[in-house]
Order: sequence, then C-alpha cells, then structure tokens
Amino acid sequence: METIGDLEHRVGQLIREARLGRDTTQSDLARASDLSLSALQNLENGRGVKLETFLRALRALDRLDIIDSLDEGYSELSPMEALRLSKNKPARPQRASRRTR
Repeated sequence: METIGDLEHRVGQLIREARLGRDTTQSDLARASDLSLSALQNLENGRGVKLETFLRALRALDRLDIIDSLDEGYSELSPMEALRLSKNKPARPQRASRRTR
C-alpha cells in the first residue's frame, strides 16, 4: 500500500507532466491558477499542500477531467437495490443513557 507521501509525489508528477505537456512554465501556471510560485513548486515536489492548490492547478491546466476519473468503476445503485439495502439497514444506534448523580 502506498504511503500518503507516495501519493503526494504521484500527484505532483501528474501536475508537472500536465504542465510540461502544455509547454507552460511554473511561473505562468502559478499566475494562471492564482497560486504563489512556492505553492505550485510544493505541489509538483509532492510536499503536502491543500486540496484547493491541487484543484486550482488542475483548472488552470484545463485538466479537471482527472477528477472525473476518480469516479471510474463507481456504479449507481438501481432503485431496487437501494430499496433492498434500505430494508437491511441496521437499527439506529441507541444513545447512552444519562446518568444522574
């Protein structure tokens, strides 16, 4: 299983490759995405950044389709499946009783 650091590194590589594929400098992408140059560099280098930074860079690169790929393999439940599952829901958990002192 990949560590969070590994995943951050992969995300950074993805952004870098998309930027280079558009023949865009880091400075130009930082300006276009309304990010500081250091924030973009941190993103590309796999250092922890906010989700907002990642999304701004994707939008500036016109690559929001990457977000859509997160849905791959996800299938909507049919109405009948949803009904069947709702009938099998476990009972709502009870609250702890209040103790009086």
